Amino acid sequence: MRIAQQLFIIPLYFKYSLFKVDWNYFCNYWNKNPYRICKKYFLKNENKEVLYGDTWPLSAYLFVKALPIHENDTVYEIGSGIGRISFWLQKISNCQVVGIEKVPLFIKIARKIQEKLNLKKVEFIEQDLLDVDYSKATLIYFYSSSFSDKVILELIEKWKSLAVGTRIITTSFSLSEYGTSDYRVIKAFNVSFPWGKCEVYLQQKIAQ
Repeated sequence: MRIAQQLFIIPLYFKYSLFKVDWNYFCNYWNKNPYRICKKYFLKNENKEVLYGDTWPLSAYLFVKALPIHENDTVYEIGSGIGRISFWLQKISNCQVVGIEKVPLFIKIARKIQEKLNLKKVEFIEQDLLDVDYSKATLIYFYSSSFSDKVILELIEKWKSLAVGTRIITTSFSLSEYGTSDYRVIKAFNVSFPWGKCEVYLQQKIAQ
């Protein structure tokens, strides 16, 4: 599957000038395992194991085209991990992207790549997702499959202050399945991830 995904994204390297992004990720991570880095950090700092989840770059392309994501959007990627998808979302759509991540090494390397490539419309914040100010977001990508029910419910409560019209992408389930009526599902479609296919939901805030 990884080989097939890589073959599919080769044309995108040239269309959206993404080769330098991926080459820098290869140079920085060829001898590092993000799954182990994530596990080690959370076991040491929070005494718990947190599963690391990847989004395929091709899925980022599908998000931009299917949702769609526009140049005037400000996208917050929650749990941005190594940050690769934040770069892909920005380069394909030319929108503003903010990656939110707790693991310091992920943030350090992502910022290093951002500075080296002088990409001014993407930034990375080292912060707990429950402490983030989401007021500037027009679209939030939440890889929700990796988070507990407790965190999801706390986020839903925090997002009560989001502006009406804000869009949120979730994986595996919609926010309405947690009892909130603040959102309307606009679109649902299947997307491939490293662990298999799942349904992705695009919902829009309709009430505060």
